[in-house]
This record gives sequence, C-alpha cells and structure tokens, in this order.
Amino acid sequence: MVYGDAARTIQRSGVTYRSLRLADATALTTLTTSVLEQVSSQIDAYCDRDFAVHEITETRNGTGRSTFRLLHYPVIEIDTLTADGVVLTEGTDYVVSRSGIVERIGTTWRQARRNIEITYTYGYETTPATVVGICEDIVANALGNVARNVAAKGASSMSMDGYSVAYSELSRVAMLAPEQTAILDRYRRIGGA
Repeated sequence: MVYGDAARTIQRSGVTYRSLRLADATALTTLTTSVLEQVSSQIDAYCDRDFAVHEITETRNGTGRSTFRLLHYPVIEIDTLTADGVVLTEGTDYVVSRSGIVERIGTTWRQARRNIEITYTYGYETTPATVVGICEDIVANALGNVARNVAAKGASSMSMDGYSVAYSELSRVAMLAPEQTAILDRYRRIGGA
C-alpha cells in the first residue's frame, strides 16, 4: 500500500524531471511512486502494521477475567463472536473498544483453551493524514536533495533513462527521521494479550 500521491509529492518538492535529468514527466512520476512505496514500507515496519482494512478470525483462550485484548486494532466492527459454541450479541453480552479491548457484560470469559472465536474487521478505512504527510514529506525532501546534488555535481553515471542513478540516491536519503518516528509512535502496534 502506498501512503501518498505522486503528483502532490512532486508538486510539494518543486522538482521537475529535467532537474533530475530524467527522460520525461512519466519517469519522474514512476520514480516518485517507487520511493513512496519504499517509504510506506518503512512506516509499516516501524509501526508494525499497515494502514489498510483487514478481516480476520481469531481463536482465543478464555481468560477467567472480564476482558481481553484482540491482536489487531483499531477495531472497525465485530462480525461474529462465539464463546463456548454460543453466538454472543454485541452490546448485550459484550462490548468492544476501538483499541481492541473486549469486555464481557455481567460475567467473565470462562477460562478454557480456544473457547472464543471472533471474526472482526480492523484497520484504517482512510490512511491517517499524519501518515500520508510524513510519507510525502520524506519523499518530497529527498527529491529536492537529489535535484540539488544533481545540479551541483552532475550525474557521475547514468542509465539510458536516468532512472537508476536517481533511484539509488533517493533510496539513500528517503529515510524516517527521529522527529517523524516520534509522531508515528502513536500508531505503533502494541502486543495483544
């Protein structure tokens, strides 16, 4: 999944295909999309999640307590929850928070192995604007840095389309900075119970 828009990122960077010595605007868009993918993957790895929507079924052990945490969040919707073979009703038998805490109403989850099965949807229906902004900022800044380096030094070697030199330099400079990881910390996945 790519977080960000190539055209918007190029516009933010102020770079043209000529400033990177690329063949045309299509090559610049292709290059930008590729680097957006790379930075999106860095963000996913750092946060230990992606920002797509997923449906999953978990089989859990009853805890003997009134709550347990789902492995994934934010929770969009519980499709079905079965405990000890009985289908439970959300709002009557249990409640679930967006953060993935499932609470039994009026009782506890019977302590047993693999006695709870939950099918639910989790993730982000829209990628958070903060994540998109960080991804686009990194790539726009990297494009600008590479364009300045090309203008100052020229290209030391070039493929036929100019793509490989620009991509290799962009890959080196398109990295998450500490101030960006500090912002992304609120999206980092914490372990399930």
